[in-house]
Amino acid sequence: MAAMAIVVALTGPAAAATVFGVDTFNGGVLSNWSSGSFTLGVDTTPSGQNFLGIGGDGSDFGLTNGSVTLTVPTAASHTSATVQFRLYVIRSMDGSEPFSLSADGTDRINPDAVFSNLGSSACTDNVSVGCTGIGAVNAPAGTVGPTVAELDIAPLNCCAVGDTFYDLTLTFAHSADSLELVFSYSGLQDLNDESWGLDNVAVQTDSIIVDPPTGVPGPATIWLLGLGVAGLAVARRYLRSSSRSS
Repeated sequence: MAAMAIVVALTGPAAAATVFGVDTFNGGVLSNWSSGSFTLGVDTTPSGQNFLGIGGDGSDFGLTNGSVTLTVPTAASHTSATVQFRLYVIRSMDGSEPFSLSADGTDRINPDAVFSNLGSSACTDNVSVGCTGIGAVNAPAGTVGPTVAELDIAPLNCCAVGDTFYDLTLTFAHSADSLELVFSYSGLQDLNDESWGLDNVAVQTDSIIVDPPTGVPGPATIWLLGLGVAGLAVARRYLRSSSRSS
């Protein structure tokens, strides 16, 4: 029985496999990223944090209306995928601008999430007096945030903080050999008024160890069965020896 239990453990599911490591954009924009909306580049916050934005515009305010696509290979056998990312919400977002994420054409935030920076420009949280308008609606379960005013982006006016960010995690069924993620924002005003960005993006899949076909044991199984047979032989000799001596 012990040998049988060990065999099951060796042929069970394995740990998650990272197929796209945490992208902090410190080395530029990888070829996995693309956009039909804008030329992608790396923006830098006043606090020194790099993130995905528009290349060559000189604003460092991130992205405006449109979408960006991340394409990653997921060739190993798997049944689910998990995407993690940090969403920057910049300047006077008022909570009416929809954000969405699709995976291989399927919307994974439904209804779309909205994020608000409305509150006193001096806010450093969303619980103090004058700061409770800062927050999210329809964000995926498990979203962490908002983290308020850590990027040091200057507020546009008295009635909104300069920046917030949220850490989002979504897990969904997936088994194809590649994954296309599309991040989209719409309904935004001018870039220096309302914008967004992405950082710390990562993708994982659950990888599966396939059991050997029936009747064709794998090397580990053969080795364990050999140990079991050897153990039975030793036990039989012991019993015979005991019976003779008695």
